[in-house]
Amino acid sequence: MTSYAAKLIQKRDKGLCGDPERVDDDGVVRAQVAELARLVRSSRHCIVHTGAGISTSAGVHDFRGPDGVWTRQQRKLPPLHGVAFGDAVPTITHMAIVALVRAGLVKHVVSQNVDGLHVRSGLPRQHLCEVHGTAFAEWCDQCQCEFRRADEVATIGLRPTGNACKRCGGPLRDLLCDWDSNLPQDEVEYAIEQHRMADLAICVGTSLRIRPAGLWPLRTIRLNGKKEPGRICVINLQKTHLDRRCAVRIFARCDHVFTMLMDELGVDIPKWVAMLPTDTPAMTTLAAQGHQRPRRKTVNLTTTVAILQTDKQAL
Repeated sequence: MTSYAAKLIQKRDKGLCGDPERVDDDGVVRAQVAELARLVRSSRHCIVHTGAGISTSAGVHDFRGPDGVWTRQQRKLPPLHGVAFGDAVPTITHMAIVALVRAGLVKHVVSQNVDGLHVRSGLPRQHLCEVHGTAFAEWCDQCQCEFRRADEVATIGLRPTGNACKRCGGPLRDLLCDWDSNLPQDEVEYAIEQHRMADLAICVGTSLRIRPAGLWPLRTIRLNGKKEPGRICVINLQKTHLDRRCAVRIFARCDHVFTMLMDELGVDIPKWVAMLPTDTPAMTTLAAQGHQRPRRKTVNLTTTVAILQTDKQAL
């Protein structure tokens, strides 16, 4: 099957790619993780914001790393053959996040990833916003239901898949955003709400260059009706535009960090158990939260790349 990157519109400027990566000494990282564990314990509403870097240890290539998909495109190098989304297994980071949600230490996960690994890891759908969509679901506009799939859906750009809904017979469409696709309104609104509510946002495996998602953590460090501004932790090998705003900034591989963090918190990382989806409609974010408004409208926002490293854009 054609890769996700190959399906995307190819004419867009993808911004800065191939930035140098930095890995701090273990002693430095351990001290930073201890501070992060302290913040997690004291947090009343911690969220995790994830990007492609959490899936690289599963063999799924990132986009902007030194050997990322877009980095190689810019350097006119042939693409590497990574693990297909459907063959990838959730990483230590994915499984640690599941455990933190189960333990009540993390309230919600906002992901820019489309690889389906959060759902495959066992993370309940009601605790997840997939703001750029997913390669593993179809949507029925007629009866407003999402159907998770074991295999990648062939189309991209919220287009008809040619399949029919098993509940009402209506046409199904994919849920995978392209560069020019409007983002799913319900996921975007709920993701923004979660960042506003959070007193701690852990951004992991993302360079935060894709807009609008890369700006949402700024909502956490604003009051937004909270008694105190929230805090941000960034775990990423490359620099981000939020580094100077972080309470904790960790330059280390995310699996290593989450192994240390779970040890500090005394929470076990569960082993992954494969589960195949069924044709039962998935409980999606707003439905699980009791929202009654129609679902899966799109908002007039498309993904863009930050060319300048600034956090001064209005939200």
